[in-house]
Amino acid sequence: MLKEFESHPEFNIDGYREKVLSKMAVVETVQADTEKEDKPIPFARLVYGKPHWEVCRRFLTCLILTNQGSTDIVLESEQDSLNNFSMKLLKEDSAEAERTASGNDRNGEQRSESSVSRAPKRAKLGHRV
Repeated sequence: MLKEFESHPEFNIDGYREKVLSKMAVVETVQADTEKEDKPIPFARLVYGKPHWEVCRRFLTCLILTNQGSTDIVLESEQDSLNNFSMKLLKEDSAEAERTASGNDRNGEQRSESSVSRAPKRAKLGHRV
């Protein structure tokens, strides 16, 4: 078990932040092409096919992004709070997520490995966890 743990890549929150925001931006774009309504993205869709340790890392990243105001956790009902929650990319970060996916910063310049952007203040949306 220890050897398996050591084989996992190091957890880098900045890297995971970019992965999650980019994935959410892509899924939102696909959903916008097929549906008129702006629907939240099921967390299961964001982690489909990932090993358990990767699901845990992405869940932690989503919690941090929600705390920073970049995403929102959406529940349709109280039963959804356990295993059926969704994520919503807040509009203020949609453009940033697209820039992140292309490797550019807010000014359109290439991002460096150490650059970190601050999330905008949280907007009031729906039911929060």
